[in-house]
Amino acid sequence: MKNFGLFLVALSFSIAVSAQTMKDLVQPSEVPIVWLGIDFSHAKLIGDFSHFNGAGAGSAQVVRDTYFPAWNEILFNEAKKYKVREMLRKEKLEVDLSAIEKLNAATPLEGMEAFSAKSFTPEQLNSFVKAYSSKAQTAGLGVGYIAECLDKTQAQATYYFFVINLETKELLEYYKVVGPAGGFGLKNFWARTLLVSNKKVGKQWKKWKKTYAAKD
Repeated sequence: MKNFGLFLVALSFSIAVSAQTMKDLVQPSEVPIVWLGIDFSHAKLIGDFSHFNGAGAGSAQVVRDTYFPAWNEILFNEAKKYKVREMLRKEKLEVDLSAIEKLNAATPLEGMEAFSAKSFTPEQLNSFVKAYSSKAQTAGLGVGYIAECLDKTQAQATYYFFVINLETKELLEYYKVVGPAGGFGLKNFWARTLLVSNKKVGKQWKKWKKTYAAKD
């Protein structure tokens, strides 16, 4: 009977873990929230990045090897400016970039530069997030961005903010945002798109709270 009781405890814990939902993001919860990073591995670079009109210059390889890591790091290196924790209303936010950093580093250079980019479908987004994991947490919610394109011709970047169940890799929610670029240097020019995107996601969080907080 004692072993059966332990089994019930383990079963209850397993059910609680797999049942993590958006409600855990938009209200106080003990469920861990893990920032997984910005996935650039599917992004298209539109326009001429090799001559950046005085705002830095970089080939596709330089963008991948130097700036993909830099744009991921800047969110927390300059935390007071980018306000990721404030965006999610979470004082405690774990950061584990390991899975997405690996994907970004392995991004094929062929096809990265393009004249246009197609919007990702829900099916594509679902397939992308299957590759995300966290060494820090195997349970909880994973959040971050999937980059669709950095469009120099329009001076803007398009991202999808995502929320996943880390155990099941289920995509719970996503939100498409477009951020205008600007600033000196290639790094800062595109980092501004993240600054604006974070503000837009913060506003969307309020809408999610109205939708999900009252759900059972």
